[in-house]
Amino acid sequence: MKKLLAPFCALLLVLAIAPLSIADDYDKDKKADVSDEVDCATEATVALKEVLAIPENGIPQEMLEEAAAIIVVPDLLKAALIAGIKNGDGVMSVRNASGWSHPAFVDVSGGSVGLQAGVESIDLILVFMSEKHVKKLLNGEFTLGADASVAIGPVGRQASAGTSENAKSAVYAYSRSKGAFAGISLDGSKISIDQESDERVYGAGTTANDVLYGTKHGTPPQQVENFKLTLNDMTKKSKS
Repeated sequence: MKKLLAPFCALLLVLAIAPLSIADDYDKDKKADVSDEVDCATEATVALKEVLAIPENGIPQEMLEEAAAIIVVPDLLKAALIAGIKNGDGVMSVRNASGWSHPAFVDVSGGSVGLQAGVESIDLILVFMSEKHVKKLLNGEFTLGADASVAIGPVGRQASAGTSENAKSAVYAYSRSKGAFAGISLDGSKISIDQESDERVYGAGTTANDVLYGTKHGTPPQQVENFKLTLNDMTKKSKS
C-alpha cells in the first residue's frame, strides 16, 4: 500500500505545481509580448524628436498648434516590384484639453500600382487637422485618399498649415527615407486601430477611445508614456 501511495502523492504534487508554473510562464509571455509595442513606441518617439527638432525643415509651429491628432509609424516598410506594398505599426495621439493623449496603437497597410522596384524603410508622420477624421478612424478602418485627402506637409517655421475648413480636413504626411527607393504614395493606404496591442499595453478590454479620450486604462510602460511626454514637450518648445 505504501508503495502505491508514494507515486500517488508525487503525482498530486506535480498536478498542484503545474498550474503555478503555467501561470508564471503565461505572465512571462505577456511581458514578452509587450516588448513589440514598447519597441514601436520607442522608435516612434525617436523619430518624433528628430523631426520636430529641426524647425527650419520640420513640421510648422502653426500646424502643431492646430493639429487634432498625430500618427507616427517608424520603419514603415515599402517593398515594390511592379506593385507596391506598404506595411507598418505605429502610435497615435490626439490633442485634448490638457495637451496630448496617451498613445494608442495603429496598423498601416496598403498598396499601389506602378513601374517601381526597390525596398525602403521610412519613418512616416501623419498630421490630422480635423477631429471628424480622427473619429472616423476610431469607428473603423480608414483609407487615405478616400476617407480624407492626404498631401505632403509644408515645412519650416513660417509655413502655413492653412486656416480654411478644407485645409483643416486634410491629412498631412511627412516621411524620412532610410533607403534607396524614391517617393511615396499614400493614397489607398489603410489605417486601422490595433486593439490587441492596446489591450496588451493598457489592460484587457481597453479600447482606443479609452486611451485617447478617457481615463479607463492601466498605466503603460514608461517607454510608451515617453511618446506623450515628448510630444507635449516639443509642442511647448515650438510655441516658445
